[in-house]
Amino acid sequence: MADLNYGDIQRAVNEAMSQLRGPIDELRGKVNEISRDTSEIEKNRLQLDELTRRLASLERMIAQLGQQIQYTHQMATDTHRSSQLNVGVSQQVSQLHGRFQAVERFASEVSTYLQHIRRQDEEDQGYRRATG
Repeated sequence: MADLNYGDIQRAVNEAMSQLRGPIDELRGKVNEISRDTSEIEKNRLQLDELTRRLASLERMIAQLGQQIQYTHQMATDTHRSSQLNVGVSQQVSQLHGRFQAVERFASEVSTYLQHIRRQDEEDQGYRRATG
């Protein structure tokens, strides 16, 4: 050890430092690359979270659309049934209207007949009084 002097030690340290600079720079580069990859992964995770929220929102919208389609289909079915029911009711109303008109004609004829009988009764009473 006595052969070593301060200059030799400094040269050996400088040489070792010089030899380590490459691997240190390489490690520094890898750490920076890992840092960038980590940032990219975090960014992708945030994007994935956003996509997951949007997907859930889309699923809710699709479910609502399905309910609306089902409701619209039900309404169309009900409207068709309602149309058939309306036709039936309309026919029944027409039949009732016809019957009502027949009853009205009959009532008018009965009224005319009763007026005629009353006039005859009045004439008969007038004749009886005159002859009586």
